[in-house]
Amino acid sequence: MAGLTVAWLVVAAGPYKGQDFRIPPGGARIGRLDTCAVCIPGGRDSGVSKEHAEVRMASGQCVIVDLGSANGTFVNDERITERVLQDGDRVRLGLVDLVFKSLVL
Repeated sequence: MAGLTVAWLVVAAGPYKGQDFRIPPGGARIGRLDTCAVCIPGGRDSGVSKEHAEVRMASGQCVIVDLGSANGTFVNDERITERVLQDGDRVRLGLVDLVFKSLVL
């Protein structure tokens, strides 16, 4: 019997190191806009687009999807358009490095 998946992103480096963002059960947009569930600080200097990527949660899996960002979305240093995330994956959006964490309850 599969449990509930809880997921979050943790800023891995820079002035916001350690800040974490919970991914809601329906998923989350990631970007500079304050309407994004995961609002990345740093403005344009961060290399993060207004709506850069989205994490979608379905069937206990978390999938990150690039939303046509200018600087790309990278998982473990590989540029992706879409990828299933695993606990511990490193996600880079522009100049921002994050670590994906997940836990099945």
